[in-house]
Amino acid sequence: MSNTTQERRKIGRKSKRKGKRGEREVAKFLCDRGLSAKRTGWRQTFGGTGEAPDVTCGDLQFEVKYKESNPKRLWDELGKHDALWLRRNGMKWLVVLDAVDYVRLIGGVK
Repeated sequence: MSNTTQERRKIGRKSKRKGKRGEREVAKFLCDRGLSAKRTGWRQTFGGTGEAPDVTCGDLQFEVKYKESNPKRLWDELGKHDALWLRRNGMKWLVVLDAVDYVRLIGGVK
């Protein structure tokens, strides 16, 4: 096995661990605020189709992205407002808001 292949595998494992950590953090954040949330991302790996959500909370399904490369513009705009609404032509609206505000909106505790 070449060094390049070994390096890619190492990066892949590190990325997966980071993703799992993010999923656990989101589930814990929601549970700590009185919501019934659980990490379900493991289903993608064990017999799943890859379509399973990372975290569920009641009927809500969440995809968790734990990346340093999230667009800086989103963070900048959100710092000025309570929520950021985005839409591309022909697509549905996307709302970005602080997690504490989101939990408050869906009925959890700060």
